[in-house]
Amino acid sequence: SALFRMIRGIMSERAEKMDKGKHPTFEDYNARHTDNPESLFPAIVFVIDNFAEFKENFENTLPELLSMVRDGRSLGVYFIITAGQYSDVPSKLMNLMGVRATFTLPDASSYMDIVGRGFLPLPDVRGRGLINHKGQPLEFHIATPVVAAEGDPFMRIAERMERARVALRLKKP
Repeated sequence: SALFRMIRGIMSERAEKMDKGKHPTFEDYNARHTDNPESLFPAIVFVIDNFAEFKENFENTLPELLSMVRDGRSLGVYFIITAGQYSDVPSKLMNLMGVRATFTLPDASSYMDIVGRGFLPLPDVRGRGLINHKGQPLEFHIATPVVAAEGDPFMRIAERMERARVALRLKKP
């Protein structure tokens, strides 16, 4: 695809400029060029949302994707891939993922495949997830945006507290 060609072109250009002997990683290159902001490489984040659909429509690009994911990190090109199920992501690609995070999954046994052993059961709380950090499964929470139809959840709490204050005939603080 044209997008893959563009990303591969950027990666090739960066590899040439970095000269692996002098600047083995993206971070090294940028650290040595802080005196000239024009020559710094911005990080590029490539997001594939719903990998099952991507695979269904672009299966012929999987070998190129594997290559880009493998080479990308040292060149400042990072990949975020989402999937509805662990089995949606091919094992070759999963093995290249440096950081794996998960939210609620339909199959509890998939958590071990993503974050490793030693995780506690994940409570079904919106935004709650597990991540493998340095070999240790850790629980994390992502703040979710407020949907306009739901209103501000903090305002709902404040309104509930105000009703309770009035019902209890307490003075307003």
